[in-house]
Amino acid sequence: MKKILLVISFIILIFIGTTLIVSFKIINGNNYLRKFNIISVNNVSTKFNIRFEKVKAASKYELIIYNQDDSIFYQKETNDNDLNITLNDIENNHEYKLVVYAYNDEGESIIVNNPYIFTYLEPTFSKNNEIVFNDGEDYYLLIDGNLSKKNYFIEIVKGNEIISKKIIKDNDYLIKKDIFTGKKGIFIINLYDQNILINTIKIYSNLSPITDIKINSPLNDELLTLEDINISYVGGENATSYALTIYKDKSLIKKVSINKNNVILSSAFFEKGEKYTIKVIGYYNDIDEYTKKDEVTFTIKNKDTLKPAYYLYSNGRITLKNPNEIGEIYYSINGENPMDNVLESKEPFKVSNNTVIKTIIKDDKKKYDFSKIVEYNINIRKKDNYKIYLFLDDNDKNRDILDNIKKYLKIELDAYNIDIIINDNNNIKSSINKAKTENIDLYLSLKSSESISHESNGFNIWINNYDSISYSLGNIFLNNLKDAYYESASKGLKYAYNSLEELNQNYPSLLINLGYLDNSKDSNFLCNNADKIGKVIAKTILEYFDLF
Repeated sequence: MKKILLVISFIILIFIGTTLIVSFKIINGNNYLRKFNIISVNNVSTKFNIRFEKVKAASKYELIIYNQDDSIFYQKETNDNDLNITLNDIENNHEYKLVVYAYNDEGESIIVNNPYIFTYLEPTFSKNNEIVFNDGEDYYLLIDGNLSKKNYFIEIVKGNEIISKKIIKDNDYLIKKDIFTGKKGIFIINLYDQNILINTIKIYSNLSPITDIKINSPLNDELLTLEDINISYVGGENATSYALTIYKDKSLIKKVSINKNNVILSSAFFEKGEKYTIKVIGYYNDIDEYTKKDEVTFTIKNKDTLKPAYYLYSNGRITLKNPNEIGEIYYSINGENPMDNVLESKEPFKVSNNTVIKTIIKDDKKKYDFSKIVEYNINIRKKDNYKIYLFLDDNDKNRDILDNIKKYLKIELDAYNIDIIINDNNNIKSSINKAKTENIDLYLSLKSSESISHESNGFNIWINNYDSISYSLGNIFLNNLKDAYYESASKGLKYAYNSLEELNQNYPSLLINLGYLDNSKDSNFLCNNADKIGKVIAKTILEYFDLF
């Protein structure tokens, strides 16, 4: 019996010893985050020194200060347990909570034992102060906090010059208009306790503030197809520069300067199934407080959306075409919803009167999303005379090419009594106005380009959007020019989404980028095939007007 007891006791001792050893190793191991404390927090006005215990297993620390609304007021990652920070935007009589997190290499974290809660009691400039001063008006500077306990004074500075320095006792401080009137720029107003700077505010004299920016497209939380994305916004007047940023999660993918309220972002920036944030920012020189911005977040679908059907009209018959490699076309001619599989388009069908056709493309295997429903107003009556406005984007490098294309285009169209009006300068606005007064049937812009990377090649065709009156004609041009160019030259149909004014009209309007002159293959092709290109463009126009 004694032997059994001795064995049991021995086993228990081994177990206790092993537990103690393992516990000691865990507690003192490199990955164990032990509890820790804030040692001290000291400040002189807005400058704070924070010291906390070092955690052996910590690879980094994160210091976060929350305001009284529990929002993050300040955030900083550090490897140091003794650090100095400046809280420029801190407010008088507001409560703040300072916490520290320790992280190990595995990303595990532990929060400090004793978060530090404090109320800031030094005077600060009120957040209700206007930051813009206007000529001819006195300025009342609002200060929060008790000014009677110390000898505070206000200093007004412009550039390197001290404009004024006065003791302050009242929370409403009058600054006479003669200090600002007639002077343009930034004034710095400092609040001092003897020689200690307590708070600072910038006032902008005779500068126009930037208006709020609002992104209209895409919508926040919208689900988008993987294709070029139109970013459009309003506001931002008076900004001296604008920028657009793209974030995937919190990582910055791209930041570009912009100068229009419509920007087309290439689908190359995006991936299916991922979430992105777009920000539009308006700046006024280097004045941070003037910056205005807006942002939207959207997700790219996992499925592609089928492109809508387009139509050909010839000899009284309508042919509906599918620009996709998959899917079936359904249509209606009586106002019904084509989603209900009213009629399936297999062969051309005859129309005897002006007709409204609604059409959709559906993938019966459901690997793709349905196309948009598009509506076409088919006018079967031919005109005796058609007018085309031809805008040639003329420059020294492509003048000979465009002149040759124009020559062959005119030869083909003159035989069908089609009038061609050609721009006499490169002013797009005047060309649009001229086209409208001439009551034209088609606006066609021809150009050649040079790419930024000098690596682009091929042609593309721009229309305004899927709903554009030009959608069918754009697809007809695309298919016909494919046959005229070298293999793989076609870069597809592009959508300007109102960013190109000449394409946002109530008559068919297109821009054809014929190729890239800094690409030897394109340059040689355009020089040697101007006659072929001119004839194909003419043939397409005749086909669209049902004259060919």
